[in-house]
Amino acid sequence: MKNASSTSRGSALLEVLVTIVILSFGLLGVAGLQARIYVMEFESYQRAQAVVILNDIAERVASNPDAAAAYAAASPLGGGALADCSALTDAARDACETGNLLRGSGERQGTTGVGAMDKAQACITAFTATSTKAFNRCQTGLQIDIVWRGRSPTIVPAAACGAMSYGANDAYRRAISTRVATGDAGC
Repeated sequence: MKNASSTSRGSALLEVLVTIVILSFGLLGVAGLQARIYVMEFESYQRAQAVVILNDIAERVASNPDAAAAYAAASPLGGGALADCSALTDAARDACETGNLLRGSGERQGTTGVGAMDKAQACITAFTATSTKAFNRCQTGLQIDIVWRGRSPTIVPAAACGAMSYGANDAYRRAISTRVATGDAGC
């Protein structure tokens, strides 16, 4: 017959093992949550950078509406290495500087730009829209789309800019857009 203290020692050891297994699963869950939080924090940082760059190019376009065609002709922006924009003027300089911002020139690590979104690019296209609220006049302007590669799949953006540029799954593409009115065609 077994001793009572030997049985209680065995059940105590079993309780300790069950507790260790439960704690292990809990710690794995916390580690997974921590990794997901890191991805979401990085995605948030990228979106904030995209908003800053989008506002910058929108302000440049709004301050130089006569050069709308030049901005659209420079599209798409981004990709490649940082460029020297010092010899350029007007819309060409704006496009070059925006391209550098998309390449991360706002923050550097050595000679590499790291202050922007992953594989960012901008597309600038002309639009004409009829507004019934403004006496049926045609409003002309530029549509500015900024796209980049996210870290986890979401809904595929409606913007055509950069479609399928980030692999077979377009759900990794992120996009933000704005429109800048550059004139009233009076049609």
